[in-house]
Amino acid sequence: MEGEPRDDWPVSESGRGWPYEPVEGRPAPPAEAPPLEAEPQPVVFPPPAAVSRRAVVLLAIGGAVALLLASLAIGDWWVRNAELRTLLGRVERAERAQLPALQSIGPLLFPCQQEAAGLDEQVCDTVAIRQGAERALPRLRQTGDEVAATRLTSFHGSLQTFRDRYVDHNMAWRGWLETLAKDPTYGDFEPPAAISTTFEQASSAADAALTPLPLHDSPARIAKIFDSVR
Repeated sequence: MEGEPRDDWPVSESGRGWPYEPVEGRPAPPAEAPPLEAEPQPVVFPPPAAVSRRAVVLLAIGGAVALLLASLAIGDWWVRNAELRTLLGRVERAERAQLPALQSIGPLLFPCQQEAAGLDEQVCDTVAIRQGAERALPRLRQTGDEVAATRLTSFHGSLQTFRDRYVDHNMAWRGWLETLAKDPTYGDFEPPAAISTTFEQASSAADAALTPLPLHDSPARIAKIFDSVR
């Protein structure tokens, strides 16, 4: 039958015949393997740029300087607000020291002015004017000296200007009362213009002395002190 082995088929020495291996000759060499392609080279990335030691040092110094400047600015802002708080407290006391003079002398001036102008016969009480000035002077001097003695940082020019302008105002008051204590008829019973002009100058200087983001309610206190000239 087809497919069955026959007796006339060649048999090899090992007993195995076709179709397992050829009977005669050496076995055929194996087919050549296809040549291997070259392996892909790995991608080499350039190394990161090296940071020089000098650059690191400069960056560290720059950061330290920036931090130091910021700390100094915040510290100066805090000191300015503290100095302004102290100065405003003394100015407020000096303003209150003027009240006795206003209450005792103010009502006496108008009758004297009327009499001096010959408009109406009034009783001009020059003795009361003198006594009112004498009573008001000690407290006015004391509070004015406290303002003048306020210690401020040397480079806080706006605060120094505010202090000095208010001292000018206090000195104008003191000069007027000292004169009234000697001669109640001085100036035809009119307050000197310097009292008003120095107060206006002190008001402007107070606004200039405010810091950005002021503390201690300073803007409201300044507005209240100088309300009469605003």
